[in-house]
Amino acid sequence: MQYAQELFEETGIICRFDYPQSIPYQALSSDVRHNVFLVIKEGLNNIVKHSEATEVSVKLLLFLSGFEISITDNGKGFDMEKRDQFSNGLNNMQNRIKDIEGEILVESSAGKGTRIKLALKIRV
Repeated sequence: MQYAQELFEETGIICRFDYPQSIPYQALSSDVRHNVFLVIKEGLNNIVKHSEATEVSVKLLLFLSGFEISITDNGKGFDMEKRDQFSNGLNNMQNRIKDIEGEILVESSAGKGTRIKLALKIRV
């Protein structure tokens, strides 16, 4: 959250957070924490660099079996069929989540913004 606040501070992009008031402690490996952070960082940086968004929403949902983080912007979006200019970043994000056995979904269309959703199951 602090990273996002600092990133958007000088951009004019409004960043909204939606997360539970109480987040129970859950031990995550350093590999999981690192990869989740880098995926979120990549997504947020892409919003600043490419989206022309005025608002972004970061949402955390907790489940008994894991969690889901979604990042949604109201920017210009892009055609998923013609994503060559974004493919390195998107491929890196997908590979990072795959490495930690999570799932990632990227949805975008021209003129309608972008949504990145990552989900991870927690093994207890």
